[in-house]
Amino acid sequence: MDVGDGVTDCAIVRAGEILESHATRVACGSLRERVQGCFHQSWGLCLTAAEVERMIATVGAGKLLRTDTHILVKTASRDVGSPVALTVRPATLQSMIEPLVSEIIDTATNLLQKVPPALGCEIIESGILLTGGGALLPGLRERLTEAASIKVTTPAKPLEVVIGGLRGMLMHA
Repeated sequence: MDVGDGVTDCAIVRAGEILESHATRVACGSLRERVQGCFHQSWGLCLTAAEVERMIATVGAGKLLRTDTHILVKTASRDVGSPVALTVRPATLQSMIEPLVSEIIDTATNLLQKVPPALGCEIIESGILLTGGGALLPGLRERLTEAASIKVTTPAKPLEVVIGGLRGMLMHA
């Protein structure tokens, strides 16, 4: 499962051959756009990409353990352009991205539901490999493990795995 910037791709690969695949146009970029749009619409604030990345990484895709904390947001008002500091509850941020995180997870579970039982057994044995920028999102691996009831692993360099895999497939073709 590759959760990239614009697309979440899931594929079942055996011996360098793609047996089944499923993709959706919801990924890391969708999370950023949702947060930026909500802040702009609700508070008239323009967030930088770096600030949005920091906020999403702070709340992650997992279940909130503490609800009494706040996240400091540094941004500029669309009206005056001067710096604005705002504190936001993590639950507010999670409510913004949760529908998209669920859609990302559903991409994998929908693919798993349509595979033949024999192939499903192989997937259970080998597990799911989570790659791309989404693999760096705290809590996503755990959520996917829970939803699929299959072990999910993340490689040491999740941003480089897809390119390396494609290179390997092309060399064997």
